[in-house]
Parts: sequence; C-alpha cells; structure tokens
Amino acid sequence: LQSKERANQQIPYQPREGKMISDINRAWENLERAEHERELALREEILRQERLEQLATKFNRKAGLREKWLTDSEKLVASDQFGTDLTSVEAAFKKQEAIQTDIAAFEERLQNIMAIANELKTEDYHDYATIEARKKNVEMHWEYLVSLVTKRRQCLELAYNLQRVFQEMQYIFEWITDLKWRLKSDDIEKYIMSADDLLQRHSLVEADIYIIDERLKRAISDADEYLNPDVNIDGYRPATPEEIEIRIHNLQKAYEELIELARKRRELLEQAKVLSKFYSDIGDAELWIDEKQQTMTSPDMGHDVNSTDSLLGKHKLVETDMTT
Repeated sequence: LQSKERANQQIPYQPREGKMISDINRAWENLERAEHERELALREEILRQERLEQLATKFNRKAGLREKWLTDSEKLVASDQFGTDLTSVEAAFKKQEAIQTDIAAFEERLQNIMAIANELKTEDYHDYATIEARKKNVEMHWEYLVSLVTKRRQCLELAYNLQRVFQEMQYIFEWITDLKWRLKSDDIEKYIMSADDLLQRHSLVEADIYIIDERLKRAISDADEYLNPDVNIDGYRPATPEEIEIRIHNLQKAYEELIELARKRRELLEQAKVLSKFYSDIGDAELWIDEKQQTMTSPDMGHDVNSTDSLLGKHKLVETDMTT
C-alpha cells in the first residue's frame, strides 16, 4: 500500500492509532481470498444448478415415456372380453403372461426415474414440487396398472375354469349324441337272429352311459357353482346365469333322451331275443315234422314179421313224440 502511494506521489496514509499498515494489507488479502472463494462457490453452485436442471429434464423426459407406456398398458388390460371358448381364453392367458413379463421388466425402469426424483429432492432442486407431483402421478398409474393386471388374471382364471367345465359338458354332449345315433340303428330287424350279440353290444353302450352319468353329475355340479352370485371378480362373471342354465338344460335333456332310447332298445332286444328263440324253435319243429313226415309216408311196410314189428315200434315212438 505504501509502495503504491509513493509511486503515485501521494501523501502517505497514516493508520489510526493502534493499527498498522500490515493490518490493512492482511485485511486486504483476506478480502481478496474471500472474494475468490465466493466466486468459486458461485461457479460450483451454477454448475450444480445446471446439473440439476439437466437431471430434471432427464426426469421429465423419462417420466413422459413411462406415463405413455402406463396409459397404453392400462387400455390394453382394461378389457375383460376373453372369448367364448377355451381356445380364445388360452390365447388371452398367453397374452396375459406376456403383459406380466413386460411389467416385471418395466418396474426396473420405473425405479430408475424414482431414483432421479429422490436425488433432486436430496439436492434441494428449486422446482422439486413439480417433480414430486409428476412422480406421484407415475406412481399412481403404476399402482393402478398393477391392480388392473391382478384383477385381469383373476378374471382370466375364472373364465378359464368355466370354459374347462363347458368343454367337458360339450364333450359329454357329443358322446351322448354318438350313443343316441347308435341306439337309433335299425339293425334289430336286420339281424334278429343275432339278438344275443346285439344285447352284448347294448350292454357296452349301457356301461358307457354309466360312465357318462358320473361325469355328467360332476360337470353339472361344477357349472352350478358359477350360478352363485358370489362367484365374481369385482362384478365380472365369465358367463351369464342364463347361458349356464341353457347349457345345463340341454345336456340334461340329451341325457334323458339317451336313457329313454337305451331303455326302449333293451326292451326291443329282449323281445327280439324271445322272437329269435321262437324262430329257432319253429325251425327245429319244422325239421322234426319233415323228418317224421318222411317216416310216415315211407312205402316200406317191412318184408317179414321182425322188420314190420320194428317199423311199428318206430311208428308208436312218433305217436308218443307227437303227444308230448
């Protein structure tokens, strides 16, 4: 300071009593150091704020992508129309598995933007309120999507189980239809002489009917469960009670018709068996009569006493057979 004063030909500065020029020099140095540190701190803060702005921009960009994905996914899983047959429901199940796989992968990406939001909060970002609002919006959509997917899977399982019951009922119905066609066959009149064979075949059909009876009872019992109004997922029911009741009614009606056809056919077969025996007996009688007629109309009267006695004995046997 004194050197500058001399160089400028100024009057030397006299510090106040108790102070020295060195004190002023030291204070000046402290001021310059404080100014430099302040400048560095301001530059660091500017860099920090720029980094936070970049981080906030990154968050908003990623949040926008996540929000769009979540919204699109919500629309995708909002439908509970899975089809009206087992094949369609199974296809919906595969689609559900793919959706759940995507969601599992998405969760990691979601955690990444949550980490960015948390960092902005920790760094006291000046507009964190906006960031927090968007973060909560993403979280809300995520939780809603998870609930939709969970509900959709439960609905799918309900629909799948009912379609399995419907498939069993359809299989039984087709089985009954096949047996009814076989029972309506006119082979009784064509093969009346083989009534025993036909009865054996009919016994096999009756064995099938017994098996059908057991399976039909289980299928109807399973279908009846879905008539219970409590069997639903938040109001979703895989089929209307009317549809289920119609299927049950049609199956029961077809089974009752099958039972009646089987009963009538057995009666006819039993009658055919009696008729077959009658024809067999008639045939035997005709053979016997023909044989006896040949004996009775024979011109042979014997050629001596012994042969004539023998023929007479045979004649008496014929008379005895005729009376019995």
